[in-house]
Amino acid sequence: MSVVALYFQYRKPPAGLKKYQVQDTLTSLFSPGTCAKGDASFGCIMFVQLFMFYFFLVGADHTYAQYIHAYATDTAGFSKDDATVLNSLFFASYTFGRGIPILFAKWIKPSIILITMISGMLASSIILSIFGNTSAIALWVGTGAYALFMGPIFASGINWANFYLEITGVAISVLYVGSATGSFVTAWLAGFIFEYHGKHPFMYMNLACALATLLCFVTMQLTTKCYGKQISTQIAKHEYSRPKCNMGDSEDEIAL
Repeated sequence: MSVVALYFQYRKPPAGLKKYQVQDTLTSLFSPGTCAKGDASFGCIMFVQLFMFYFFLVGADHTYAQYIHAYATDTAGFSKDDATVLNSLFFASYTFGRGIPILFAKWIKPSIILITMISGMLASSIILSIFGNTSAIALWVGTGAYALFMGPIFASGINWANFYLEITGVAISVLYVGSATGSFVTAWLAGFIFEYHGKHPFMYMNLACALATLLCFVTMQLTTKCYGKQISTQIAKHEYSRPKCNMGDSEDEIAL
C-alpha cells in the first residue's frame, strides 16, 4: 500500500491536469475550526464528542470479540468448539452488518440509521446481560444481533459527521485515536473484571458501553441542532466552490 501511495504521489498527472498546492499553515491544519468553517468552539465540541462516541463503540466491539470465547466456556457452559463457532458468528454477523447500509444509505438519513442500529445494539446488550449466563439460545441470538447492529455504526458515524464537519485527515485521526484508546482501555477493564469480579459482569460493561454510545450520539444530535445547520450550509457552499476536475479541460487542477 505504501508503494502504491508513493507512486500516485510522485507520478506526473494525466494530460490536461496540473497540480495545485494547498496553502495550509501548521496551525490551521490542526485547528478544530478548520473542519467547521472557522467555528473553533463548534469544531472542538464535536471532536470531543466524536472521540467519546468512538471510544465506547470500538471499545465494546473489540472487547466483546476478545472475551466472548472465554465467557461462553467459563460461564455459559459451552464446549470449546461451540465457543469458537459463537465467536465466528460474531464476526460473520459483524461483517454482514457492515454491508447493510450499502442497500439503503442513499434513501435513509445517517441519523436514522445510527439511532436504529445503536438502539438495536443496546437492546441486544440488555438481553445478554439478563439471560447470557443462563440461556444458550439467548447467548447465540444476542451475540448475532449485537454484532449485526454494531457493524454499520462506525461508517455511518463518519457519514453523519460529514454533514456538520469537513472530514479532513485531522478529523479522521481524532476518530481513530478515540477508537484505539477505547479499545485498550475497555480491554484492560474487561480483564480486570474477569479476574476479580467474575465473568458475567463483563456483559454489564458491554451494556454500559452501549448506553454510553447512545448518550454520546444524542448529545451530538443536540449540539448540531444548535449549531449544525449553519455549519452544514457553509460547508455545502464551500463544496460547490471547490475546483472541479474535468478530464476534458486543460485548465483544471487537482490537489497535491
